[in-house]
Amino acid sequence: MNIDLIKAKVLDLAIKGQLVEQRDDEKLSDEILSLPNIEGPFEIPNNWKWININKVTNKGLQKKPNKDFIYIDVSSIDNKTGKIINRKLLKPSNAPSRARKIVSSGAILYSMVRPYLKNICVVQNINEETIASTAFAVLNCKNNIVNTFLYRVLLSSYFNQYVSSKQKGISYPAISESDFLNAPIPYPPLKEQNRIVKKVEEIFSILDALKDHQTILLSKLDLIRKVAIDKAIKGQLVEQRDDEKLSDEILNLPNIEGHFNIPDKWKFVELKHIGKIIGGGTPKSNKEYWEPGVIAWLRPADFSKLQCKFISHGEKFISEEGLKKSSAKLMPKGSVIFSSRAPIGYVFITQNDVSTSQGCKSVIPDFNKVTSDWIYYSLIAATPEIKQRASGTTFLEISGSKFGETKISLPPLQEQHRIVQKLEEILSTVSTIKNFLKNDKA
Repeated sequence: MNIDLIKAKVLDLAIKGQLVEQRDDEKLSDEILSLPNIEGPFEIPNNWKWININKVTNKGLQKKPNKDFIYIDVSSIDNKTGKIINRKLLKPSNAPSRARKIVSSGAILYSMVRPYLKNICVVQNINEETIASTAFAVLNCKNNIVNTFLYRVLLSSYFNQYVSSKQKGISYPAISESDFLNAPIPYPPLKEQNRIVKKVEEIFSILDALKDHQTILLSKLDLIRKVAIDKAIKGQLVEQRDDEKLSDEILNLPNIEGHFNIPDKWKFVELKHIGKIIGGGTPKSNKEYWEPGVIAWLRPADFSKLQCKFISHGEKFISEEGLKKSSAKLMPKGSVIFSSRAPIGYVFITQNDVSTSQGCKSVIPDFNKVTSDWIYYSLIAATPEIKQRASGTTFLEISGSKFGETKISLPPLQEQHRIVQKLEEILSTVSTIKNFLKNDKA
């Protein structure tokens, strides 16, 4: 997970009024409303206003040190945490020529030199005379803006882009104090500023915790995925509805015992009773069986690098003649492919007509009874049990007949759709977080 990118997106939402809701009872003060209207680079809520920084802050005063003082220069700020980490106690005789800007608690320091480094902080716990380098803009917020809200605005990608457009110089690019103080910023009502800051800090706290526990979280996310699928096939993910019932055709199937409890209105069925079980085959090496290759031909070797639900083709294609002269079968879109050996357990739904090698067993669903999605997730959940029933010496394999005997929990068709929709919402969130985690570790 690239935490910095996520934080940047959170700040982007925050300063556009998209992180917390707007409330009718939160309005701009007359003082803010009376300020000149200025244009901003993006849309903001109707009860917000674009203003210049200098309208809500006081420029810090300057003095030449005349007694011992705490000196803050650009290197004193940790730009990862926004904290002052190196406060230097100096005597006036040792004061650098740039030590001029008076700092008090609550002030915001913004380095105008190489601003892309984001050496920015809110000063806290100042008990001694403190003076900062003239490389900083020192902002003392008026009572109509929350300093931590302004701090977040200054950290946003929008503000970084603004500063980049104004800075001058090559070796030490810098923005002038005048351009900085005239920068337009989005301004929400005061109470909303506080709510935005609180929400940002809550999210950042979670993200920081995620960053510290990525490896643990990856394993937890795999467990969440497994648990979600398990709850789905047990009827524990959505409510049952009285008007959703199994068809008479399903109710008339033999009653069989399952491996877990399911809702009363559900039924355990064997896979062969809700779809047609299809094996595969490999054409001989004759050229005419492979050229022209017009039919997708899938084998377990095609599956190992795939992290998806749907499949349209593998590495190889066979000809129509190859299909006719082999035990490979053509299966329609929506068929469910299951690798039956080397290894057992890859599952996919076909996006188009395909054929497979003998290393796959497939199901063509009876769509009056079951959806492709339901079979797909049911087979993922059933894979450990299927492996237990496999046999073989060189490698384990599940036969077509044993595969067809796989027990599947079956809810009414409408409920299948509702469960899959809910399940995939959960899995999508898990997948998004997992991809962020993996990308950050890479």
